[in-house]
Amino acid sequence: MAISILLVLASFAVMAAAWWQHRRPMVHVPLMASVMLFDLLFPVWLYSVHDWHQRLINEGDILSFGVWTHWGLMILLLILYALQIQLGRALRRGDRARLREHRSQAIGIVAVRMLVFLSGIMLMAPT
Repeated sequence: MAISILLVLASFAVMAAAWWQHRRPMVHVPLMASVMLFDLLFPVWLYSVHDWHQRLINEGDILSFGVWTHWGLMILLLILYALQIQLGRALRRGDRARLREHRSQAIGIVAVRMLVFLSGIMLMAPT
């Protein structure tokens, strides 16, 4: 599980780099796209390296509040990403009026992403 934490922390570093490069769309967009792609593929990787069937089905964790909270936060994050992509595309078309909304939503994305990470850590099985 330590590698999972390191991978997520590395993705936060990429996200921070994207944040600092917000004025350079040719750098910002690919960095954020890589973070979004990571967030889409990371559950697949987790599922492939851990015995989730045992934990979720056999041990009954699928009915726990923590698991549902984590999944709900992850779905919220993906929805925020979709909305942020729409705002980013509007900005690229020259609609500067959407810039404030894009910035505000970015803060929400960082907050929700941190909550997803923290809820995932709380679900880690002790080894």
